[in-house]
Amino acid sequence: MENQKNEFSYYVNKKSGTINSAYRLTSCTGDEKIWSTSCNLRYERDYFYNKRDGGIARFEKNNLFICTSEDCSDDFYKNVIVNQKLKNDFTYGKRTKNRIGISKEHFFNTVLGGK
Repeated sequence: MENQKNEFSYYVNKKSGTINSAYRLTSCTGDEKIWSTSCNLRYERDYFYNKRDGGIARFEKNNLFICTSEDCSDDFYKNVIVNQKLKNDFTYGKRTKNRIGISKEHFFNTVLGGK
């Protein structure tokens, strides 16, 4: 256990706007895995990705890095990372072509710009 390297950070899905807390594990045998948990959905969802089947590459391709847990302030965590209303406004904006809700640009500027 002492040779294990752990990294905890936040990512946002490029298409859906779901924010995930990702826990990257590298074991002493060199196996890399990511355990990801959704943060801004009504119900929590868990996802597992392995390097050997290309899962980590897919995860990094489909998600944008936001920040690490050390870089995340309490206000940013509360107002952006776990904010279900922000995610719902983005979803409604996509469905109604920005008549109701917020645009994709506004959502990603809020998520990626306000650390």
